[in-house]
Amino acid sequence: MSGSNKVKVWLTCPETHSEKLRMAIGDAGIGQIGNYSHCSFVTKGKGYFKPNNKADPHSGQKGKLEEVDEVVIEFVCEKEQIPLLKQIVEDNHPYEEVALDIFPLLNI
Repeated sequence: MSGSNKVKVWLTCPETHSEKLRMAIGDAGIGQIGNYSHCSFVTKGKGYFKPNNKADPHSGQKGKLEEVDEVVIEFVCEKEQIPLLKQIVEDNHPYEEVALDIFPLLNI
């Protein structure tokens, strides 16, 4: 087995902002598989969080448990695109803290 130049990205986003974020990612050339662009898989769910007194929450109130309709967006990305991806997420995601996981992929 050898390493790959691709990574798998997993991030959560409020459902209300997911289309804008997915399009910005795809428009930047991230999420390409072969001859297809804008490739992603989206799963709906609920996000839960409780902002502390130092937080600046997009939704909810400090000290109160919040429930938000969110989606998980999964896609592939070239390793060298990660700085661009981070900037796109910063520019298009409403949360001050984003759940963003990046996993290396293997060529097998």
